[in-house]
Amino acid sequence: MKSPQITKWILKLLFLFFILAFVAYIFYLNHETAVFYITKTDTFTAPLAMIVLVAFCIGILLTSTIAILLGLHQKLLLWSIKSDFSRFEKISNTYIKGRAFSAIDELNKAEAQAKKIVALDATHIPANILLANIAEKRSDLATAISIIEKIDDGENFEVLLYSALLNQKAENYLIANDKFIKLFKAKSNNLTVLNGLVTTNVALKYYDEAIKYQEKIISNCTSTSEIPGLENKLAELKLQALLEENIPEKELNSRLTKLAKKYPNCSKISSEIEKRYM
Repeated sequence: MKSPQITKWILKLLFLFFILAFVAYIFYLNHETAVFYITKTDTFTAPLAMIVLVAFCIGILLTSTIAILLGLHQKLLLWSIKSDFSRFEKISNTYIKGRAFSAIDELNKAEAQAKKIVALDATHIPANILLANIAEKRSDLATAISIIEKIDDGENFEVLLYSALLNQKAENYLIANDKFIKLFKAKSNNLTVLNGLVTTNVALKYYDEAIKYQEKIISNCTSTSEIPGLENKLAELKLQALLEENIPEKELNSRLTKLAKKYPNCSKISSEIEKRYM
């Protein structure tokens, strides 16, 4: 027998000896009996030493039970942690496979991987976005929107942005515009959001709003090489807005001339003026 095992047995024997000595001591000190009245006439008599001993044993039993329950709780907690980690690892690996299949346009295989994840967790955002993206690649925008709407609570920026872009692509401009406005409140300098607001407002013929967001894009731009192109787009928006106005021909021509002076490099403004004076 190994030394640690011998030590354990010695400790167990010493503990047992202590218990026996304690019991003997209790009996030695207490020779009296206690009387318990069950009813007015029925009584129960027991040695006081026995009562103390029973109370002591109950205390040990309760302590042991609590210790066992705490140990069981810790084991269950550890099992739960291990189970959650295993589940997370499984989902993560499956998602990576799905993304890889989607990247090489193996859409059926990618869809199968994403559906495995959704079967485990219906609200898994990356897997649902992947499913929506697969539907978009298949040009099934209705399905893509349906998938993304299930997880769009208006709080997750990535989900809300993808939902807005899908609706814009499906020409649901009013819905897309509402979503872009929510996104703008969260991140007012996001270029994708600003471009979305310009596009949807133009489609809805809200030219003043489109011009406002295009001007913000220009003010945020840090690349001097991109500014001429952005300003040209702003000029075209202003031209569209002007042509949509119901104003007299003379006033329209006058304002066109002013617009041409302000944006001399805008070919669409020049073409519009040439068309009118030909």
